[in-house]
Amino acid sequence: MLNSRRCCVCDRHDPPLIACQNPQCPNVMCARHTLPFELHDDLGSRVEYFCSRHCYMRIQRRALPVRAELLIAAIVLVVTLTLYLTVVAYFT
Repeated sequence: MLNSRRCCVCDRHDPPLIACQNPQCPNVMCARHTLPFELHDDLGSRVEYFCSRHCYMRIQRRALPVRAELLIAAIVLVVTLTLYLTVVAYFT
């Protein structure tokens, strides 16, 4: 099926054609136009190929659970507040 399709960037059908790793994206690209991104998970890291940065960001956003995102935001907030209060208390 991929051999009958054309690259979404250059409109050629030179093999090998690689499908975008975003399951919702129908695009295929020739090997020259793929965008390799490294994805990290609990098992390690792997390189996957996407047609655009937008498709990569949709997959990467799903990789981090909401609870982990909130925990990271809370830690950054606490560290920032602590540093701010330390500096303000020192100079006042």
